[in-house]
Amino acid sequence: MYGKRHSIATVHEVKALIAHHADLETEIVELLWHSVGRVVLKLSNPVVVMVGPHTRPQIGHIADWLKASVVNAAPWLDKKDDKGRPKKLLKFGTVDAIFHEAEKAMRRQNRAALRFAEGSLMLAVEL
Repeated sequence: MYGKRHSIATVHEVKALIAHHADLETEIVELLWHSVGRVVLKLSNPVVVMVGPHTRPQIGHIADWLKASVVNAAPWLDKKDDKGRPKKLLKFGTVDAIFHEAEKAMRRQNRAALRFAEGSLMLAVEL
């Protein structure tokens, strides 16, 4: 178990909130558990943090990043610790830190898609 000792009910609530953000996709639920779940369970009241107006949209964005990472077979997903958890997700200490990593990765992905689209447009114009 991660962090402080919480009741089984609290852990189940956190898992249910994670499952909601992951649209019940098993792989995304697991990735969110090793990132967001691990971090919030270190707090005294993780459920309150997860449903807060600041954190809830952040978790949604983190879930989108993780989904995109799985779809695009991001190389970092293959770098795991001895328990099979992606090392990248274990380095974060706060939901904010995970959110900022998601933002950075999504900006990179959007720039790459834009460059591809611009290249495709130029090729079409040349034809």
